[in-house]
Amino acid sequence: MPPPRDNQPININQITKYIKFNKSAIKFNVNEHPDFLQPFVIPQRTEDPNAALLNTSGNQMGTSKNILRYAEGEIVELPVSLGKFIDLNCFFTFGVKSDNTFIYSIIYANDPGFRLLDGPDIERFLTDFKMNLLDAVSNTTEKVVSKTKVLKDINGDNYNTKEVILFMSQFLNKNIILLDLNENKLTNYKEFNHDITSIVILYSGNHYFPIANLMGEDIENNSCQLMIKHYQ
Repeated sequence: MPPPRDNQPININQITKYIKFNKSAIKFNVNEHPDFLQPFVIPQRTEDPNAALLNTSGNQMGTSKNILRYAEGEIVELPVSLGKFIDLNCFFTFGVKSDNTFIYSIIYANDPGFRLLDGPDIERFLTDFKMNLLDAVSNTTEKVVSKTKVLKDINGDNYNTKEVILFMSQFLNKNIILLDLNENKLTNYKEFNHDITSIVILYSGNHYFPIANLMGEDIENNSCQLMIKHYQ
C-alpha cells in the first residue's frame, strides 16, 4: 500500500477549477490513424489568440496562467500569479454581462449589492448609475478633466476612456486600477491615493473582469501597491 499523501490546502479558485473539470466531457483517444498524427513540422498558428481565450469548451485542467476564460454569469478562476498580492481564498472574479464588461466590472467591484441582482434589474441599475454619472459631471463644483468628452463618452456608453475613468475615480472616491493580463501591464491614470479605497479591474482576451471579495470587503491598498510595484 502506498504511503498516504500529506493534506495540501486548496483555495476557492482551485475548487472552481475542479468542479468545472468534473462537469466537462472526458474524451478518449483510441484507434489512432497515422494520417491524423501530429507531423514533426508544426504548422504556423493562424487563430486569433484573444478569440482562443474565450473558448470554454475544453476540459483540460493545466496550470492557471495569466488567462481568464470568460463565462457570463459564472465565477471565473483567478490567475495563480495574483496569489502574490491577494488571498485567493477571499477574492474571486466573475463573468459580468458581455455587452459592456468594463462598466459592469466597475459596478460589480464597487457595490456588493449589485451581485444579488438578476435580469432586467441589472440593466436598470446601470441606467441609474449612468444618469447619476451624467448628473454629477454637469453639476459638480470640482474640476472635471475634458468635461465635454466625458459627457460624450458616457452618453455613448463608452466608459473605458481615460477621461471617464478619471471622473469615475473622482465620483466613486476610489482608486481605479486596470491590470491587462494579456500584456502584463498595469494602468493607473492618476497618482495612487492611500487615503481612499481601490477597485482593480482585470483585462484578459477581449473582456474585463472585476476582482471581488467574498465578504464584500475592499481590496487592501497594500495589495494594490504591490501590484503597481510589480507590473509598472
